[in-house]
Amino acid sequence: MSAPISIAHYRIVSKLGEGGMGAVYRATDTRLNRDVAIKILRPQFADDPGRMARFEREAQLLASLNHPNIATIHGVEDRAIVMSSPTVTMGGTAAGVVMGTAGYMSPEQARGQNVDKRADIWAFGAVLYELLTGEQLFAASTVSDSIAAVLTKEPDLSRIPATFRRVV
Repeated sequence: MSAPISIAHYRIVSKLGEGGMGAVYRATDTRLNRDVAIKILRPQFADDPGRMARFEREAQLLASLNHPNIATIHGVEDRAIVMSSPTVTMGGTAAGVVMGTAGYMSPEQARGQNVDKRADIWAFGAVLYELLTGEQLFAASTVSDSIAAVLTKEPDLSRIPATFRRVV
């Protein structure tokens, strides 16, 4: 994925990492003279109005959160989310940046730590639990309460049929 030279008033400086949905770049906010990270969606996702609406809703949700382990959202520009300092080491996802749907996050993901394929396995288990019981495993009334449940609640597998417990 090649980077544009700029998006709005953000000048792209260098690529930090790339994942399935897009790439993250270091950029300079030319109005406020600060470094930012910009996650740019791949064209096939950016050209889909449904995915863009979801992308913008997720940006709005993240912007409503205030926690040192959650990226500060500065804005949504032309198929991109503009976030807090790009000084962390980036892989597919930045260490210290929480991204995902709270109730399906693995504990390390909720803490903003590095994640690998085990985070996907955790999320699959949470989805499977929901399919088997009709309830979300870490459901809560707010995003922060869902994250707290992921971090502190032991999954209660007693509601799952015995034949599926080992899989979940």
